Amino acid sequence: MNDREFFRSRVQAEAKGFKKVFEALPADRMAYRPHPSSPTAAEVMRTMAAELAACSAAIDRGKVEWDLAPPTSREDMLARWDRAQADLVSRIERVDDAAWARPV
Repeated sequence: MNDREFFRSRVQAEAKGFKKVFEALPADRMAYRPHPSSPTAAEVMRTMAAELAACSAAIDRGKVEWDLAPPTSREDMLARWDRAQADLVSRIERVDDAAWARPV
């Protein structure tokens, strides 16, 4: 197993756990923060979707442009996360070893 295959396996394995947590979050509690200096549940979901999209950008363009849009509804952020996760796995599967080794 090379680095790319390992990364794909981790992205897919971790997605199952994150998805369960995201789906368990009540839509009316997305403003919850466990500590005053902690991000809200909505901000965590938004950030995790943005991180996956940033990884896809790194594969596509060789650079990351951090685009942290404001949190939206739970359903929209869950859809955004689902899309970003599926897009990343698709890109990992399509990229060849030479492109994978390209510096970012």
